[in-house]
Amino acid sequence: MAISTKARFDRDELALHYANLHFDVDEGVREIYHLPQGAPPREIRLLEVNSLVAEIQNPEPIDFGVHTGPDRHVLIVLDVTPHQWELLEQGRKPMPAGWTLKGKKLLKRRSP
Repeated sequence: MAISTKARFDRDELALHYANLHFDVDEGVREIYHLPQGAPPREIRLLEVNSLVAEIQNPEPIDFGVHTGPDRHVLIVLDVTPHQWELLEQGRKPMPAGWTLKGKKLLKRRSP
């Protein structure tokens, strides 16, 4: 899916686009959640449950550096292990500052 630079900014559409790219290139990604609640208007926050990442004490979101063009926006991704995801969902592990699971949207892998 090509992203048109002339189209209006659609955070949900772009989140799904990025999720599909990540599903395609990282075989460890099991689930991806879009976390729009509390994010600035042009910030896309994805939480990726990834069985291939190392479990570190306090995973930090990574800025993927999407900042240019008329649809200027930011893509921030937090990779967590399945165990960390379980703790986050149960409220036994804190989310990064300013992040919340409220309003989370499970993004489905596109059909082949």
